[in-house]
Amino acid sequence: MDKLQTRLARDKRLAWAVSLALLAAIAYGEYASGIESGFGVCYLLPVAAGTWYIGKNSGLVISVLAAITWALAARLPMLFHGL
Repeated sequence: MDKLQTRLARDKRLAWAVSLALLAAIAYGEYASGIESGFGVCYLLPVAAGTWYIGKNSGLVISVLAAITWALAARLPMLFHGL
């Protein structure tokens, strides 16, 4: 775990990739689980990781992406399944 933290602190591209991959995995989990799954709190993980390892401005960008992703992932099942 210490090696990963050290690499994330040194390599900002890797930290971006990990944050975006986490965001995508959470969004897929919410979409696959259906309506009202309660994944909202999980979106804080990539935001926190991005802010911690990359910086405040990047954390802000990731938080906006997380909000958009959360809104889409929560509403796509309603559009595709007609609920």
